[in-house]
Amino acid sequence: MLDVNQRNERRDLMPPMDKPDALLQDVIAMKRTGKEAVPALIRVLKNDGDLRTMAAVVLGELGADAAEAIPALAELLGDDKHETQMAAALTLMRIGPLSLPHLKERIECSEGLSRFWASWSAAMLAPEQASPAMIEALQRERISTDNVIRVAAADEALGTIIAAGLIQEQY
Repeated sequence: MLDVNQRNERRDLMPPMDKPDALLQDVIAMKRTGKEAVPALIRVLKNDGDLRTMAAVVLGELGADAAEAIPALAELLGDDKHETQMAAALTLMRIGPLSLPHLKERIECSEGLSRFWASWSAAMLAPEQASPAMIEALQRERISTDNVIRVAAADEALGTIIAAGLIQEQY
């Protein structure tokens, strides 16, 4: 396993994918290097498996410093794993407004949970820009799922959109 100093000196190295515990430890160590870790974390996002979710979470911890990862994270909104979709959505929201163009594209060009999580992120970033497609995706997920996390996320996003509309009406 590479320590933080070795990672800084040899960023192009990644441990073999057949050693997920070692890779997990390296992903955690990469977070400590800050923005310098972003290229390596993007490479992890492009691999199969659960570590993509962890890499997305670590990128979220970096906030706007992870902006370079926006395209790869937007792709993960279409992942087969719901946990990965949710982690990508949260990270895009944490990166901030630079994510909005990619989120809007996902809202317009995708369906199902990909559109739902893109709508959630966009609503949390810019509720005043909510489109009918966003609201429809949020409402549909709110009433059609028994997944309490997605119901809560839909309620949160719809509430944020409603509150933004009320505030705009006052001014």
